[in-house]
Amino acid sequence: MKLDGATAVITGGGGSIGAEIGRALSGRHTGVVKWDVTAGTDVIACDVSDPGSVAAAFETTVRSHGVPTILVNAAGVSGGRAPWAEDAADDDWPSVLSPVEAWRSVFDVNMLGPVNTSREFARILRANRLTGAIVNITSISGLELNDPALTAYSASKAAANAITRIAAKNFGPLGIRVNAVAPGMMENRMKLAGVTQEAGGGRGDPSGMMRRVAEATPVEKRFARPSDIADAVIGLLEADFVSGQILVVDGGVTLRSFSRD
Repeated sequence: MKLDGATAVITGGGGSIGAEIGRALSGRHTGVVKWDVTAGTDVIACDVSDPGSVAAAFETTVRSHGVPTILVNAAGVSGGRAPWAEDAADDDWPSVLSPVEAWRSVFDVNMLGPVNTSREFARILRANRLTGAIVNITSISGLELNDPALTAYSASKAAANAITRIAAKNFGPLGIRVNAVAPGMMENRMKLAGVTQEAGGGRGDPSGMMRRVAEATPVEKRFARPSDIADAVIGLLEADFVSGQILVVDGGVTLRSFSRD
């Protein structure tokens, strides 16, 4: 699709990935409308888990910026890490496989969020007889078990990957393509968590695992960056005959089982 002159909605637009995608789209002369759970000077407030909030945000967007033909679902939450069963004390046991409240909050945003926004986006495009494209930001955690402690998060991203393919089939006849970008471990998120490629740590500390992931990454031996994700989003938006695909952006780390060692 032509990005020059189009209007894009980015949920989670205040986060590092959403902001970088916004910058990349602006560089292609695309009008960018950022949504986030908290409003700002250039951000429309929207709780993507609430269909009413989504409808209101679209109404504001259309009134102020015209009908968007691009939707990027970058809003997401992690839900925190769950304890390992064999290490959990009795008091920790309700949190094994993630506590109930984490499942609810994570699925509300990571799974229902893209459902709510995509449904309303498609409705508006159909009403205006326009075509468009959706890109969901998911995760390699939804494709393979790379961190069992992120139980609810991994399951929600697997659901988001499935939603991507279901929506692609459903909305394809309307001229709406739906794809996903599945990032690998993100450099900025690791730094915020105090984890670096040089850090050590045992199983109870994610640092050791993250270090090993970086070392096992064929391309540049590093974590993914927001700019890597933005590049992939641009590519999928411009690929007019691609729909229902999950594009993994991880520097090849998921190929590690085929190491020559």
